[in-house]
Amino acid sequence: MPIKVALVYPYFHPANDNSIFRFPPLGLGYIAGALRKHGVEVELVDCTFMQFNEALERIKRAKTQIVGFYSMFSMKKTTLELARTLRNEGLKDSLFVVGGPLPSWAPEGFLDVFDAVAVGEGEQTMVELADRVGQGKPLSMMKGLVFKDGNSIIKTDHREFIQELDSLAFPARDLFDN
Repeated sequence: MPIKVALVYPYFHPANDNSIFRFPPLGLGYIAGALRKHGVEVELVDCTFMQFNEALERIKRAKTQIVGFYSMFSMKKTTLELARTLRNEGLKDSLFVVGGPLPSWAPEGFLDVFDAVAVGEGEQTMVELADRVGQGKPLSMMKGLVFKDGNSIIKTDHREFIQELDSLAFPARDLFDN
């Protein structure tokens, strides 16, 4: 089964922020590149220049099996709010995964909304996750994940850091709107 993944950067530019400096979420670009290299169709939704409802509609229109979010401390509220709203508005069958600095450090705070937390570097984890979802394989044998099984929190083995950085696909910059 071909898998499609939406990667979401849930930062919404605040109206009172006058800074002209905005940078694309390059980490998601690298993950998108890795997924593409392995034949996975990818949609990247950078919410920086969108309204909340516009981001919701774009993610829903993508019709993906996996919705992956990046999060850090300053984005936790919007990450959880956007994911919760998507779940309530029809993406009940998609696998929701979150990664980034905060979820890697404190994954438990995301497991009420997300199905899984990718801990550490996400390139290999997301490729394997897409492969497992496509084949209907369990996530429990994957490295670098935290998820719930009933009331229990399962932490799989740590995924090693990527040693050969030249092996990474280039970021999929063409997926950035701006």
